[in-house]
Amino acid sequence: MSTSVPASAPAPAAPSPKQKNGVGLASLIVGAVAVVFAIIPIISFIAWLPALAAIVLGIVGLVLKNRVRGFAWAGLALGVVAWIIAIVVSAVSLFGVAGAVSESIENATVAPITPVEESSGDGAAAEAAPVAGGNLVYEVTSDAATVSNVTYLTADSTGSSTKQDVDVAAPWKTEFAVDDAGMFDFSVFSLVAQADETATSVSCKITFNGEVISEQTSTGQFAVVTCSGSTQ
Repeated sequence: MSTSVPASAPAPAAPSPKQKNGVGLASLIVGAVAVVFAIIPIISFIAWLPALAAIVLGIVGLVLKNRVRGFAWAGLALGVVAWIIAIVVSAVSLFGVAGAVSESIENATVAPITPVEESSGDGAAAEAAPVAGGNLVYEVTSDAATVSNVTYLTADSTGSSTKQDVDVAAPWKTEFAVDDAGMFDFSVFSLVAQADETATSVSCKITFNGEVISEQTSTGQFAVVTCSGSTQ
């Protein structure tokens, strides 16, 4: 009489090792770039683009099967953090520049031009001499090679105008003639500049007909300096 030996159960297959996650690595790299962009004023306004890309790549890296997910988690987290930092830095930059311009306009001393004394002759009514125009000079200096942005304003009896230059070489200077008609009542001048990330100081100066009517200096990275004044 023969006996049958039961067949042994097959050994469980060893789990295959997880493969590398290229998408997760890409998410980590893009997320790191997004964080760097987010902390820099001006560039922070576009930092949401790489931040969004890092978030999308991180999610894709997490759903891939049998892949290492560490890089994907890190890239996703960096994308979210960069997005938040970009919003905060952009808001602070906007409020800082807007506040500086508003403060310079509010604090500007508007004084009428001293009228020329009348002179009479032969009993005829004297006529006031016309107010002469002048040469207006705006200047910005910094210990860095460039200035992040320069915003300057002119306002007189004929109207006002504002212009902004971005990432200009230091020192920066512009000058133009102020018309006689534009100075009939008053003229107000304002200059606002922001230092870049490599600067420790930034200065501004407004000169009218060779006379300095305002000169200020601010120190620190991304410092904002404001000069304002009016014709006397």
